[in-house]
Amino acid sequence: MQKHLRKEERFAVVEQIRIIYPRLRSLLEDIDQCAQSAADPFPNQLHSPLSLAIAGQTGVGKTVLAKFWLAEAMRKTQMGETKSLPPYQYVSIPAMTSQKGLLAAFLCAVTDSDAVSLFRGTTWTMEARLSSILFSLILLGECEAMEQIIDISPKLERRVGSPLLLAPFRWDRNSLESVMEWRTLLSTLDRALPFDESGLAEEDLAHCLIYATDGVLGWLMNLISFAARKAIFEESATLRWHHLADAYNRCIAQTPMGRGKVNPFSKAISGKRVQRRRARRMQVLYSKEPERPRLPMEMYIPLSHPGRRQCKPC
Repeated sequence: MQKHLRKEERFAVVEQIRIIYPRLRSLLEDIDQCAQSAADPFPNQLHSPLSLAIAGQTGVGKTVLAKFWLAEAMRKTQMGETKSLPPYQYVSIPAMTSQKGLLAAFLCAVTDSDAVSLFRGTTWTMEARLSSILFSLILLGECEAMEQIIDISPKLERRVGSPLLLAPFRWDRNSLESVMEWRTLLSTLDRALPFDESGLAEEDLAHCLIYATDGVLGWLMNLISFAARKAIFEESATLRWHHLADAYNRCIAQTPMGRGKVNPFSKAISGKRVQRRRARRMQVLYSKEPERPRLPMEMYIPLSHPGRRQCKPC
C-alpha cells in the first residue's frame, strides 16, 4: 500500500484506472489503421478511407475504447510520434433514429452545417454530400442498435462491413485461454489499485467475480471501485471479502445483473467461517493439550507489505 498517498490521492488512483487488455488493444490497432488511411495525403478518390463497426453489449468497454483512442491519438500527435491526423469527432446517435437523422448526425460532425438546414434537403442529396467527403468512420454500439443503424443505410453497411464483436470475458473450464484472460485482467487490475495485492486473480475470488459480473468489464469496474472506496475509508491494506460483499449488495444485487443470483462474496465468507469452526473443533478432538484462546482470523494472520508494483503503461 502506498502509505505516502493521502486518501484523496488514493481515491483519484481508483477513479483513473483504465485496463486495456489484448482484445481491446487489437481493436485500437484496427482503429489506428482506419485513421491513418484517412490521413493519407494522396487518397484514392475512387475509394473512401477504411471504416469499421464494433458491436457489443452495454458495459463491455466500447466507450472506454473510443475515449482511450481519442486521448492517445491526441497525445501521439502532440508528441510527434505519428503524423498529424485529420480532425475527428465523437458522435452519439440516438436510438431508433431515422435515415435522415443518421445522415444529419454524420454531416453535422464533418461539416459546418446545422441539423435544421440539413433536414431541408433530401436523403439522396445528404448521401451524395456525405459520400463526397473522405473520412474514416468508426461505429460503436450494441448489437441490436448496430443492426438498426446499418439496416436503414445500405451504403453504410457496404462501407463498414461486418461488425467486429467485443464480447464479455468467459470462464470456460474447457478453454484454459478464457480463464487465463480473465485472471490476467484481474491481476493487472489488482496491481493498479492503491493497496497491497489483494489476490483478485486467485481462483476462488476470480470465479466469484466472473459469477457476479458475467465477465462484463463495466460491472467489474463498478464493483471494484465501490469496494476500493470502502477499503480506503477503513484504511485497509487490501481489498477484503467483506468489502466486495458490500459492493455487490450496493452495485449489483438489485439490478438485472443480480437477478437470480446470490451474493458470492457473502456466501464465501460464511463458508470460510464454517471451515474455521470445523478446524477448531477437530483440533480440540485430536489435540493432547487444551485449546488456547485464539484471536479472530483477521487479527492473528500477519499482513504482508511487499510494496505496490507499478503497472507498465499501455
